[in-house]
Amino acid sequence: MPPDETLHRRLDVGLERAQQAVDEAADAWHGSFDSGAEDLVIAVRAGVRSGRLRARLTLAGDDRACHLSLTPRGTQYQLQTAVVMLLLISALASLPLMLWPFVPRLLPMLPIALVLSVGGWFLVVARLQNHGPEEFLETVALLAESPTGSPADEPATETTA
Repeated sequence: MPPDETLHRRLDVGLERAQQAVDEAADAWHGSFDSGAEDLVIAVRAGVRSGRLRARLTLAGDDRACHLSLTPRGTQYQLQTAVVMLLLISALASLPLMLWPFVPRLLPMLPIALVLSVGGWFLVVARLQNHGPEEFLETVALLAESPTGSPADEPATETTA
């Protein structure tokens, strides 16, 4: 997301409930929101990178509806070195797959090389996540519109036959 792009979200709840939802969502995202300075800091993930997003979040509205505007101010990302190392090991494990036609003695190592290279790749791909400002606003909307404040707190309904 470019740093000057502003995201907008309309909520069908009052300003006070929207403020509560933003505070709850910021806590759930391991961040903080200062309503006086309109400063939001949340944890974000983008593939093999994770970091913090600092943004300006403004709330405007009345008792019936609210409008959120989120403008990113900057991000700080760090590379997840463990994931990169796992991908590097998987790439090295695939060398016998490419070299066996030239070095026939590598033929007995092919099954294990295949499992290591493909297994490492699938392990990383299965755990890739993206959490950014769009998902944060979606979380705020879910929290604001749920009657208890937290969708996870809603009890499961049981049906009896």
